[in-house]
Amino acid sequence: MKKVLVMLAFGLSAVFSCGEVCPYEPPLLFQEVKTYHIGNSPLPNNDVRAIVSEGTGIYWLGTPEGLARFDQRNDQWQVFHHANSPLPSDNIRALAIDWQMRLWVGTDQGLAVLDNGIWKVYEPSNSHIPNNAITQIVSHPSQDLVWVGTEKGLFKVEGSTQTFYDDSNSGLMDEIIYSLALGASGELWIGAFDHFNHQGRVYRFHNDQWQVKKLENLGLTSSFPYGIAIDQSNAVWISVSGTATSALVKVTDSEWLTYDHSNSSLPLAGIYKVSSRVNSLYLIGAFGLGKFTPSLVNEFQTTTLDFPKALIFDELGRIWVATSSGVIVFNEREY
Repeated sequence: MKKVLVMLAFGLSAVFSCGEVCPYEPPLLFQEVKTYHIGNSPLPNNDVRAIVSEGTGIYWLGTPEGLARFDQRNDQWQVFHHANSPLPSDNIRALAIDWQMRLWVGTDQGLAVLDNGIWKVYEPSNSHIPNNAITQIVSHPSQDLVWVGTEKGLFKVEGSTQTFYDDSNSGLMDEIIYSLALGASGELWIGAFDHFNHQGRVYRFHNDQWQVKKLENLGLTSSFPYGIAIDQSNAVWISVSGTATSALVKVTDSEWLTYDHSNSSLPLAGIYKVSSRVNSLYLIGAFGLGKFTPSLVNEFQTTTLDFPKALIFDELGRIWVATSSGVIVFNEREY
């Protein structure tokens, strides 16, 4: 006699048979709640590259064909394009909400800010921004301070003051900025890659002092620091991926530690972004969505996704993941 098991995972079913004793299958950690895509919503493109929440049930989604505002409370959508708004481009690369609830939008053709229905655009022609190609945005949680990463340097907006940093006036080299994060003391962490020399670097900028760490000195050659997160103990976690490397780097006051497939359960597949919540790290990469708990280095639970780009947590603790197939909302199941 044979038993037949049916496994349901994220809308896909697989049927297989086994003998009298079936192997144990661990329960799914992430349970899909909802998916938003062009087939069931006004989302302008399935390839969602940035996502941010206002914390009140309102979400902003960035795609290569426009910006979408989604009010989950009443299922209302609004789509912004270059044609119907002052957005400098439809290609949305980065999003952030500052402490005054202004929306900062990074595109491949400039930076835009939406403040109570009024748009303001920053471009090299009307500001100190060094480059139109925006890569990352991070805002201070309680101050009028926003940092913007570009393909040619760093841009700071502090109140009405604008400052740019590049290889001519700072510790930065001629690099593309791939990741930004603010520490508890106001220090800025920057992940950058020098495409000319094929070097990844991580910078710490605080009180006008620059510190730099080459990833190759950690054995991570030709590696991109795609993501940075800061946990509740103020340790810095950097997600690193390269041609032959994939790792998490932990930075504390005393040391830099590297976790990869050789000393933990982390996969060989590339790790793109990292986010911290409570005592765990949530990762997206070539493997999909995963959870890594540093105190349990041999446990890494994942679910496969289609090219994940970004993730956030909502006020209910659910995980929203931007992918090339739309936005998928997950509950994390407890076991």
